[in-house]
Amino acid sequence: MKIKISKYQLSTFAGILAILFWGSNVAFSKSVLETEGTYNGAFYIYFFSGILNFVILYFALGKKDFIKKIRSLPFSYYYKTGIFFILNNILLFIAIGLTKNNKELIIVTILNYLWPVLIYILKIPIFKEKPKPLIFATGLLSVVTGLFFVFFQEYSFSEIIEMLKFTNTNIWAYFFAFLTAFSWAIYSNLIKKYNTNDDIIAIPFIFTFTGIIFAFVQLFNQRIDTLDFTVLYKNTDLLITIIAPTSLGYLFWYFGIKFGNKKLITSLSYFIPVISILLISYIYSFKIEPIFWIGTLLTVLGAILSYKSFNVN
Repeated sequence: MKIKISKYQLSTFAGILAILFWGSNVAFSKSVLETEGTYNGAFYIYFFSGILNFVILYFALGKKDFIKKIRSLPFSYYYKTGIFFILNNILLFIAIGLTKNNKELIIVTILNYLWPVLIYILKIPIFKEKPKPLIFATGLLSVVTGLFFVFFQEYSFSEIIEMLKFTNTNIWAYFFAFLTAFSWAIYSNLIKKYNTNDDIIAIPFIFTFTGIIFAFVQLFNQRIDTLDFTVLYKNTDLLITIIAPTSLGYLFWYFGIKFGNKKLITSLSYFIPVISILLISYIYSFKIEPIFWIGTLLTVLGAILSYKSFNVN
């Protein structure tokens, strides 16, 4: 008996895979940044992910459609919306690179995945949308409570106050992680505002450009000579990060959202931090304390309630 798989089903499966890939992003990226350095590691990941995406899209779309999509995406996309995608890439890797231990990495992970809540918060001023007040307020309270549990598990009240003065280096990792989530929330809203939903062709350009920015940082630091392309076949975690969470993660997400079950994929995406923390725990043999799980689940609940408060169909 021959089983037929529709484009809808295949795209939905791709979207679910994208969620799993993104869940592995922080764990594998941290490993790469530890072995290759923050700027070199970020260069390798983004530059070669961009090249790989160029190749994949060229053969998947065909030369004619590939060129057509490049021409159809206006340059205004890059400075109106794409800049926030690039900013998201840069800030994420700086935040991950600044973490000093597994607990800090988990906090950065949770802060990074505030983007679902921030997307809905920004909908209010950008699109003048009005959420259901009680559900939305409950969602925000859930997120704040989750963050409270996470931070007070690791730091005392006085230490948190000291961090907020930006005298403690830990705050920079958390600050950049929050900005990562914020930049993605802006990007997600602006692509709808400027009708640039079909922006798949921009991904390889954005990734390649992000990689080049990190290369320029090393040039400025007079460390450009430390880049070694032979590392591509020496570092397994680097190859995994290039192929899965970066290249295929974004491509599969695009096809899943555009052609698959968007509601299912969006709902499952709220559990990315759970997947991410599970993988951090497994890869680094780090036991996650119950309070962290409570904080994470409250953050996830807040994202779901924020989603429900706008009555998204």
